[in-house]
Amino acid sequence: MSLPTQAELFTEIRNFRALKWKRGYCQEHELYKRAGCVNVEDLARAPEPTDADIGFPIETLTVEWGSGCLMVELAALAKMPAAQRNKIYKLGGL
Repeated sequence: MSLPTQAELFTEIRNFRALKWKRGYCQEHELYKRAGCVNVEDLARAPEPTDADIGFPIETLTVEWGSGCLMVELAALAKMPAAQRNKIYKLGGL
């Protein structure tokens, strides 16, 4: 099993953020469709978000090693306790 590339990880993060933005847009503009006996967001009617809408691109610290990788947003890294940050830095060889 091969590890995902950094580009694939960024694509996955962007798609997740776009989906979250579309759901919020549908709720804000009351765009719903009937699915069985419940209303769900009609994501097809929501426009595609711009990179600015979803806060992309993101600045990250990426650490890769033989059996895995770790990608952390710099904003989230700054909020972490020092002990956790030091473990991440150690993994990256800093």
